[in-house]
Amino acid sequence: MIMAQMIYGPVMYLNCVFELFLLYNLLEVIYRAYDDRKRIRFMEIIGCSMMIFLINCINVPTINLFCVPLIYLFFVWLMFRIKLKYIFFYVLFYYAILSVTELHLYISILYWKLMFLKLILV
Repeated sequence: MIMAQMIYGPVMYLNCVFELFLLYNLLEVIYRAYDDRKRIRFMEIIGCSMMIFLINCINVPTINLFCVPLIYLFFVWLMFRIKLKYIFFYVLFYYAILSVTELHLYISILYWKLMFLKLILV
């Protein structure tokens, strides 16, 4: 059990970093980064992903639902310094895509579990 917990934490953190890189790559095509220094951008990604990771560690879905999009808003503002009305639209669009893919993954896993149980019971 300890080994599984040691693996789960870093993988969960890397998932948070990956989500922010996806958001960054989505908007990098449209806008230039505000700061050209890669170290600064890297530190902003690390900081925001750490905040998302800590919120996910609380394990309260309501807090996660409301706080993570706010961190996305803050992250996009930090990286690109665009107007808030545009940031809100892009974050809402990204969060919707992210939610649909997670829902699809959850439904697929549930489907395969049911098929496996059906195989065992028959």
